[in-house]
Amino acid sequence: KIMTANDLVEEIIRDVTNNHNEIISSETQVMSIEGWDSLAHLNIIFAIEAEFNLKIELGEIENFKKVADLLEYIEKNT
Repeated sequence: KIMTANDLVEEIIRDVTNNHNEIISSETQVMSIEGWDSLAHLNIIFAIEAEFNLKIELGEIENFKKVADLLEYIEKNT
């Protein structure tokens, strides 16, 4: 199965937060995900940058409130 950006982002979130049971959708508020704290937030950003060959500006990082915000950014910048 080919992994979509959505699948990859969800996998990154699960790996970084070590949270493999919670249902994560594009509308999930990122800080509501168990294990997602400020350090996890940065680690998720770094992993997304590496996975999608992106450079996310520091000012953009605080705009990611929902999983959809991350996906939208990836879509616009890849």
